[in-house]
Amino acid sequence: MIVDLPDTFFELSSMELKYLLSNMEYRKTVEDNSGFKTKIMREREQAAKAQKYPKTCIRVRFPDKYVLQITFLSQEKG
Repeated sequence: MIVDLPDTFFELSSMELKYLLSNMEYRKTVEDNSGFKTKIMREREQAAKAQKYPKTCIRVRFPDKYVLQITFLSQEKG
């Protein structure tokens, strides 16, 4: 089933735009004030992410209801 949405559906309201801009400014401020990270700090963060998300699953559903799925270790390089 395909739903046709009007172009106005994709237009942002002034409130949504203000929210997105303020969120972007906040993220930039936090990133700028976080300081530099040492190699050990980056490695610790990466190890924590690897422990939290050990596997990655990619699933693609085609229109004919065929599903293609692959699961692999998050640390694998392709």
